[in-house]
Amino acid sequence: MEKVGRVTLLIEFSTPVFVLECLLFVSAACALFATLFFIAWAYHRIPKGYEFASLPFADDIEKYLRQFDQLPIDVQEVKAKDLIMAYYVEVASINAAVNDYRTGRLHRAKVSLLFATFAVLTFDAIAVGVVILKN
Repeated sequence: MEKVGRVTLLIEFSTPVFVLECLLFVSAACALFATLFFIAWAYHRIPKGYEFASLPFADDIEKYLRQFDQLPIDVQEVKAKDLIMAYYVEVASINAAVNDYRTGRLHRAKVSLLFATFAVLTFDAIAVGVVILKN
């Protein structure tokens, strides 16, 4: 039996199957490109206002709290807790927004990757079917 390449076998079998194979291959390639695009977009194209925030350094907090040295200890503790809590709430809100932004882009990448996988599996299933029917 003569060894025949997959593409030659598809062209000989029928033109509609070959066209379907080509469309699936191009779709898979586009979906893989889209996956890479969305991953790059999620991590490297962060728009202004979507940068991660961090708590201030301990020495900055200490400098701020030194202005309350003349107040009683109870008031100083309340001021320190309020300040740290305010920083924590602000930073947590900013970081949650950044994570939501990235999660949306990564979800799109996941959907594109699943589509590419489906297209490749369909492509291979049709090719195997053609080989089985031809032999």
